Amino acid sequence: MAALWAPTAGQISPWDAVFALIENSITNGVKLHLATEVKGVRIRGKRVLGLEANGSFFEADWVINAAGSYADKIARMAGVDGYNIKPRKGEYLYLIGMNLKLIGYFSQRQHLSLKA
Repeated sequence: MAALWAPTAGQISPWDAVFALIENSITNGVKLHLATEVKGVRIRGKRVLGLEANGSFFEADWVINAAGSYADKIARMAGVDGYNIKPRKGEYLYLIGMNLKLIGYFSQRQHLSLKA
């Protein structure tokens, strides 16, 4: 994984960062369930016991709500109200094979300024 740093900002590849976290989590015992729709969150008191999904119950000590544009729906299943996610259309551009000389040029500058 690589990053670009400047005194007032920084940038990493979000995809590489997420995959690195997933790989590290699996190495450390996390079970990843892809293509699994959460149908309910089982709670006792204020503690989440696990998730009901695909006809099974997944007991968990920790649950991370990474449902993207459905995170508000999952939160409500766990009894957390007060916000709604409103998806927006947009684009992500992922450029592969950038000129490394250009990155080196920018990384040596004290201050970057872009003018229209």
